[in-house]
Amino acid sequence: MTLISREAVRSLTALLVKSICAAVVGAAPLATYATCKSNTSDGLTYYVATIDGFYPSSPLSASSANVGDVIYKETGTPRFKNKGGAWATFSCNPAVYAARQGIGAPDADFIYPTSVAGIGIRISELNNNRYPFTPTTISSTGQWGEKVKITVELIKTGPVKAGGTLEGAFARWTANPNGATLIEFRFTSPVKIESGLPTCNVATTNVSVPMGKVSAVTFRGKGSVSKEIPFKLQLNCAGGDSGASTNVYVTLTDATDRANRSTTLSLNGGSTATGLGVEILSGTTVLGYGADSVAPGNVNQWKAGAVSQGMSTFDIPLAARYVQTATAVTAGSANAQATFTMSYQ
Repeated sequence: MTLISREAVRSLTALLVKSICAAVVGAAPLATYATCKSNTSDGLTYYVATIDGFYPSSPLSASSANVGDVIYKETGTPRFKNKGGAWATFSCNPAVYAARQGIGAPDADFIYPTSVAGIGIRISELNNNRYPFTPTTISSTGQWGEKVKITVELIKTGPVKAGGTLEGAFARWTANPNGATLIEFRFTSPVKIESGLPTCNVATTNVSVPMGKVSAVTFRGKGSVSKEIPFKLQLNCAGGDSGASTNVYVTLTDATDRANRSTTLSLNGGSTATGLGVEILSGTTVLGYGADSVAPGNVNQWKAGAVSQGMSTFDIPLAARYVQTATAVTAGSANAQATFTMSYQ
């Protein structure tokens, strides 16, 4: 019997949760009912902008970083996406402070949360003015500066036990701290964050299990079985945040009959024996067969265990045996083949 790996990886998605926090630093309060107009091309009452240069080209990993470390930093200028003319002009009545703030509530280090637990974001302007802050200059009309330098940092704030994607808005300029949005800053493109979970790959992609010679008299009726032959699948693992772990799931697929969802592996076309199949066991449980898929809850997918940070290898002990499937057994060769798909969840 032979098992062949079909390595797979987890795909995760994340939804950005949005809320608004307001704070005032060194500015006298103004009325928050000011009416502001922006010359946009899409009918929005505010401008949408990205930060030039802030678009990591590959997934970011925080598994080797300490809490408080910056895992990505970029300084750029605003690029307005929906200007209705050559300049991003505005008019407000009465005049307003253009308050700067991130999305959500910042901590004592001016770090805002993101949709990926364990990853925060900090935004600052020239002279290290960190959001939230409110400039002392008020304006009623003018154009937004497109050369202002804005720095964005992604910071590890805790264990990153699940990866995800950062997208959508991450900061806003508003008419006074609690007023209408004037500019919404968004990620240029989705930023993928890899989880801080341990990662694994199959150490031996092809596993042969010699079943040996079995006398036909071993089988005394349907359901009777031969002696179990032990074998194992082995994974090489590495990385992960302290205290993190990942669950290892396995799906076996019948290579001869991929529609097989039973607990009996079919003999392949080269076999000459009849009336037999193969069973694969995990402990005392006879395993079933399913589609070659990593989807959680896949038919006959089973949990092999959990890999913790610091584990370099992970063994999955199994056993194989023949099982009688018909009223009579005829002698001959009896070979079977299965594939196994790993899913890390």
